[in-house]
Amino acid sequence: MISERVKRLNDKVRNTQPTIDMDRARLITEFYSKPSMDNYILRRAKAFDYYLENRSIFIDGDSQIAGHQGDRWQSVVMHPDVAKWLYDDIDTLDQRANDNLEFRSPEDKKELKKIVESWKGQTFGDFSASLLDQNMQDLIDCGVFTHGISNQSTMNHSPDYDNLIKRGYRYYIDECKAKLADLEISDVYDMEQRIAWQAMIITMEAVIKFAHRYADLAEKQAAECRDPKRKEELLTMAENCRIVPENPPTTFLQATQLVWFNHLAISIEVAGGDHNLGRYDQYMLPFFEKEVAEGKKEEYFADIIHEFKLKVAEMWNVRCNRESEADPGCPLWMHVILGGQLENGKDACNELTRVFLRCMRDLQTNEPCISFRFHPNVDEETFRLAIEVARDSGGHPAFYNDTTAITYLLGLGFTLKEARNWGICGCIEPQVLGKTDFQSNVGYFNPIKILDVMLHNGYDPTTNKKVGIESGDPATFKSIDDVMAAYEKQQDYMLGKFLDMYSRTLGWHAYTLPTLMGSCFAVGCVEKGKLLQQKGSDHHYSAVAVTSLANMVDSFAAMDECVF
Repeated sequence: MISERVKRLNDKVRNTQPTIDMDRARLITEFYSKPSMDNYILRRAKAFDYYLENRSIFIDGDSQIAGHQGDRWQSVVMHPDVAKWLYDDIDTLDQRANDNLEFRSPEDKKELKKIVESWKGQTFGDFSASLLDQNMQDLIDCGVFTHGISNQSTMNHSPDYDNLIKRGYRYYIDECKAKLADLEISDVYDMEQRIAWQAMIITMEAVIKFAHRYADLAEKQAAECRDPKRKEELLTMAENCRIVPENPPTTFLQATQLVWFNHLAISIEVAGGDHNLGRYDQYMLPFFEKEVAEGKKEEYFADIIHEFKLKVAEMWNVRCNRESEADPGCPLWMHVILGGQLENGKDACNELTRVFLRCMRDLQTNEPCISFRFHPNVDEETFRLAIEVARDSGGHPAFYNDTTAITYLLGLGFTLKEARNWGICGCIEPQVLGKTDFQSNVGYFNPIKILDVMLHNGYDPTTNKKVGIESGDPATFKSIDDVMAAYEKQQDYMLGKFLDMYSRTLGWHAYTLPTLMGSCFAVGCVEKGKLLQQKGSDHHYSAVAVTSLANMVDSFAAMDECVF
């Protein structure tokens, strides 16, 4: 069963038309219009602070967890400083078939067009496009690969929630201040550390002030509220927002509020999604057990879990029209991880795991993605419950195999203890939570188009442009081995161009669009005074989305059978 309050929240999330929130576009443009000699990293930190301090906020009459992306339900935040594609799509955002977004007034549309025009040629997308040589662009145009992370952040952040929830932001701010106090600047590398620590402090303090704004608003609403029950809820919300994320939480609701504020801040700092919410049933377990011992019933925890899930379900990571057609419904791929193993290899399933699963049966949401980790010694009762929930409630949770993921992570250099603390980021990519810089979305790589180019000796038949190398005239091939050898030459060449393009783009991220919030709570960044994009984490890797493999196998088999 779900409460009437949650039913009303669910109705607002599902049935509110998404509208474009102008605050971020307006405020970020306003901030960057003012001259400054600040380093680009400090400038981004101060821009984020300026946005959080001046954007509009609201508290819904049914909410117990504070914080939304915008100033009303289903607000869609725009990133004209990042997204080059807005030039082309601005007129059709409110007309497209998928992920249709309404402007709140004709004046808003005119203003956003003016803002987008002011950024033309100066967005992150423009600069990342300028890194490409002509051959790379030709390979993109003919469909050999796409240009990943060129209009968004490196995404896929997995904060160290296990420790963050025990410490609060103030612990990390004090760490940065202590590092700065001990720093003696003698070269450019010392200066880079100074800037990184200063930027992290500014960013975390900005989120603390943002939380205090919600505390102020909750107190104001409580003073005007005539309903004693709602008045108490608002005062509790205000108290929670004074405590977290600055300080460690002491209750289940405060802990959830901290996780939500942090996730919200990471998501709205810069365009990009796929951020991981970690192993909720592990880091929340001490708060759950404490309040169960105090007499709290399952309904209390379920109410909080339902609202937390609906908060994530309401989020938007707006895409260009072409991507909205490929991935309609604005999938976010933000995972909550359940089950799995503890660091010592014992089963990690617990009563909170089962409570969360029962919540899924009562209320289905498309986000967050819920991922259940299976291993040979998994608790059978919990595993059966997870299977039943997936059967009865639309396919969640997804099931992942600990043995496969842990073996993979060991191969990347993680210790066994580290590898056991893994989660899914993005589609299906395992990473160790809090210790991974997973630089997502290198791009799509399309081997069947490489075969097409190879069969035309390096030329794209649709444009008649030479896009590859001369790998031989197919008319001279004597066997399928000749075909495959020629194909391998083309693939090696094009894969090299693909990886060169990615390396250039990733470098541009480090010097233009570093993710400050993602760096604050990734192990290694505060310790080294380096952001994620500067290799603050000891583990940075990515994955390539390879398409058309089945077509490749079929094509080679058909040529071998019918030609040779």
